[in-house]
Amino acid sequence: MAPLCIPVIMCGGAGTRVWPESRETLPKQFIPLVGDQSTFQRIVSLISDSSVFATPIILTNRDYRFLVAEQLDELGVKGTIVLEPERRDSGPAVAAAAVLAAQNGPDTVVAMFAADHIYEKPQAFLERCKEAAKTAARGHIVSFGIKPSHPATNFGYIRPGAPIAGTAARKVEAFVEKPDAFTAEQYIGEGYLWNSGNFVFPAEVMRNEVAKFEPEMAASVEEAVAKAKTDLDFLVLDDTSFGRATKKSIDYAVMERTNRAAVLEADMGWSDLGTWSSALSFTPHDEEGNSVRGDGVTLDCRNVHVRSTEILTAAVGLEDVIVVTTPDAVLVLNANEADKVKALVDDLKRRNRREVIEHRRVYRPWGYYQSVDEGARYQVKRILVRPGGRLSLQKHFHRAEHWIVVKGTAEVTRGEDVVQVHENESIYLPIGCQHRLSNPGKIDLELIEVQTGSYLGEDDIVRSRTSTIASDASAGSETVALRFSIITPTFNRRDMLVEALDSVARQDWPEIEHIIVDGGSTDGTLDLVGGRPELRLIGGPDQGVYDALNKGISAATGEIVCFLNSDDMFEPGALSAAAAGFSNAPDCDSVCGAARLTAVGEAIEVYDREEDKRLTSRGLRCSAPR
Repeated sequence: MAPLCIPVIMCGGAGTRVWPESRETLPKQFIPLVGDQSTFQRIVSLISDSSVFATPIILTNRDYRFLVAEQLDELGVKGTIVLEPERRDSGPAVAAAAVLAAQNGPDTVVAMFAADHIYEKPQAFLERCKEAAKTAARGHIVSFGIKPSHPATNFGYIRPGAPIAGTAARKVEAFVEKPDAFTAEQYIGEGYLWNSGNFVFPAEVMRNEVAKFEPEMAASVEEAVAKAKTDLDFLVLDDTSFGRATKKSIDYAVMERTNRAAVLEADMGWSDLGTWSSALSFTPHDEEGNSVRGDGVTLDCRNVHVRSTEILTAAVGLEDVIVVTTPDAVLVLNANEADKVKALVDDLKRRNRREVIEHRRVYRPWGYYQSVDEGARYQVKRILVRPGGRLSLQKHFHRAEHWIVVKGTAEVTRGEDVVQVHENESIYLPIGCQHRLSNPGKIDLELIEVQTGSYLGEDDIVRSRTSTIASDASAGSETVALRFSIITPTFNRRDMLVEALDSVARQDWPEIEHIIVDGGSTDGTLDLVGGRPELRLIGGPDQGVYDALNKGISAATGEIVCFLNSDDMFEPGALSAAAAGFSNAPDCDSVCGAARLTAVGEAIEVYDREEDKRLTSRGLRCSAPR
């Protein structure tokens, strides 16, 4: 009998090759590329058979935590959601899964699956998983090998070796990189299999193999799990420890070096949906090879694929073309060059195009909002709030809002009053009015928001604190020592960094976390960091100061986050003054446990974790230029 597997689903990738539907804030594993469910939900549904699988572990990051929770809830499936503080490739992720699973016993078997793969033969999938679990229980790390249907150049390959007695698996003679077309043809002729990237292993065996080949990675991950903390319904790995883990894929870290690797050929209808060509191969085609999903039409076309979520998209006289239409971006692609979409997305990132990051519909923990129309002094949004959802208490200095409820019941806080607004009713919120929107009902709340005013930017929001952080001690209230996270990016300013670091060390504040983000320095700046154990160093992007800011914010754990350039410095007592202003300044009184204060040079911004965006906050400064 096959042992029960703990399934682990990895779903932290960005899915850039299927842009524009897949974007950083809503990547491909969370959208219905094939059928009506997302690929994440499809694999969750497959591993819900309790005769084969135990409760799943889902490995993701902070940005996707609410998407994972919501999509699990839609399926009625419970799971352990584990958050990686930063992306360190698949090696540390698999190592963390092994450590967590081993807590259930040394003989625990783990099945690792990617959230963006699909299996069109569910029964065959379950049978292969059972067989893989039996083989893994003998001490093997079992990869699922897929018989090639064509000489693919976008997959790695496995060369099978001798059969393993008593199992349907074979030893792995070699893992090989993605080949060119000629080599791929040779591989197929020699009986190679595609490497699906999904595998089954004993938790303790994988744990030991990682320690054997990557001891630094193993030690960092073990510590990250040991120091993990619970935040709401999520288990958060320790960011300092995890950030030290070697950034390496599990293939390079273990699979290509271990003598325990096995391969099980699996005909499960597998696809990694890695490109638009592979994703659209699952869409029904007409006799000319054309397919349409959504609102589209083709005329005199051959092998043309149209996907359109909302807008009528028509193609005439085309051949071997893919057209993907979203409300704010259109992709027209030669079907034979689908691999180039990633390069396109990289180029759009360099151009700072918002369409790479988010859709016009922006998801939040409470629901979503979507821009419908906008002009010089107005903007119209559609807002949906889930049952029990609640937005922050807030006000605006430059705009008024008019809410019209089209579905459900809204509970609206307006000043001192709390009123219910039903379908076909509306409410007006004048400039400066403190307000909040909640859904007290059992169905989704939908409303149309009309904003009017001289300035409609998202930074014209001041949120009101709902719990005391610090107050006048003479009034008998408790004073809480807030934790500051200070982020300093390094961009070749070794000559000035010492003063910046010392200005932080001199602060008279008990709770300080200083994060150094390496932005690509080459002048030995980081040598200064190594001798200061109080500093946290995280590898950063090399595209500029705002990338460093975002990466630092993601890693920070403090209630207040300050961004200090390496050529700036804090004045003495700056953090004490900032904390006092944080609590008492009227415009900053909004910041609570769901928000953070960010200082960029002299400018202060609020980074709101609930709304996931930065907002300007007036009247408080905690750093000064030299």
